[in-house]
Amino acid sequence: MIDHDFNEYFVCGVISTLFVLLVTLILLKWWRFMRALEKVDKLDGRYIFVTGCDSGFGEELCIELDRLGCHVFAGCLTDEGMVNIKDRCSSKVFPIQLDVRHHNSIQRCLQEIRKLIPKNKGLWGLVNNAGICGAVGPTQWLNAGDFKEVLETNLLGAIDVTLSTLPLLKSENKYESCRIVSMTSIMAQFISPGALPYCISKSSLMTFCNCLRLELSYSKIHVSTIQPGAHESNFTKTGLISLQKSWERLSSEEKNLYGLDYYKRISWYERTFLKIFARKSHRKVIEAYIHALLSKAPSRNYIVGYDANVMCLLSLYFPNFILDFLFRITGVVCRPLSS
Repeated sequence: MIDHDFNEYFVCGVISTLFVLLVTLILLKWWRFMRALEKVDKLDGRYIFVTGCDSGFGEELCIELDRLGCHVFAGCLTDEGMVNIKDRCSSKVFPIQLDVRHHNSIQRCLQEIRKLIPKNKGLWGLVNNAGICGAVGPTQWLNAGDFKEVLETNLLGAIDVTLSTLPLLKSENKYESCRIVSMTSIMAQFISPGALPYCISKSSLMTFCNCLRLELSYSKIHVSTIQPGAHESNFTKTGLISLQKSWERLSSEEKNLYGLDYYKRISWYERTFLKIFARKSHRKVIEAYIHALLSKAPSRNYIVGYDANVMCLLSLYFPNFILDFLFRITGVVCRPLSS
C-alpha cells in the first residue's frame, strides 16, 4: 500500500515538474519572440560599419540602413562602388576605400571612421559582408593559390576587420549590446563539390564567429551569422566564369583525361541549380541583416531561403553515405572520362 502511494506521488511529481518546465519554456520562447519584434531606438545615433558595399547585399544594406536613419560607413573596394553609394544614399552614408585583404587598408579605413564619428561615440555595429566566390571546379583542377585567394578575403579579411574594429564597438545603453554580424553561407555546413575553397572559407568563418560569440558573451557585444542560400547577383555569375577559367587553364593532357563532356555536365549542373534555386530578391537577406543589427533580441544565426533550410536539415539529419549517394545520382559528382 505504501509502495503504491509512493509510486503515485512520484509519478505526479514528475508530471508536475515536466509541466512546469514546459510552461516555463513556452513563456521564455514567447518573451523572446515578442522582444525580437522590438527594435532599438534612437537610430539616428547608431553608427554602423559595413564591408563589401560595391554591389549586392552590402549596397542594398547601406540603402536600407540609410532609409531607417542610421549612419553608415560603407567600405568599398573600387572607386565606382564609392561613387555609386554616394549617388544612391544620403549624406549619412560615408563611402570609404577598403580592401579587406590588406591590413594597412583596414587601418586607414578605421582611421577615417575615427575622424568622422562624433566624440564619445562608438560603432553600434560591424557587418562583415565582403566576400568573393573564388575558384570553382573539381579540387584536382585547383591549386594552392586558389585557396589562398578566397581565404584572404572571406576568412582572414573578416577576422582582421573584426579584431581591428573591436575597440570601436561601444554600446551607450547598459541594457543593449552592440553587434557584429558576419555573412557566411549555407555551404558552411552543407559542402558543395566544386566549390571547396569557398566552403572552407565560410565554414572557418562560422567557427570563428561561434567562438567569438562565446568569448564575448559577458561583454556588451552580440555576434550573429547569416547563412543564405543561392541568390542572383554578380557574385553567383562569377562562379560560372570561374569554372570556365579553371577548365581552360588545364593542359591538353588533363582535358583529355576528364573529357569535354565532364566539364559540360558540371557547367550544366551549376546553371541548372542557380536557375531553380537562386532567388532574384535579396529582401529576406536584408531583413535578416536589419534584425541582427537593430532587434532588441537578435538571433545567433539566420538561415535564409528555402533551399538553405532544406540543406540545413539534410546536413543535420541525413547520414553521410546517403548524402554521398544523392550527390552521385543527381549528377553533382560526375564521373571523369578516364574512370
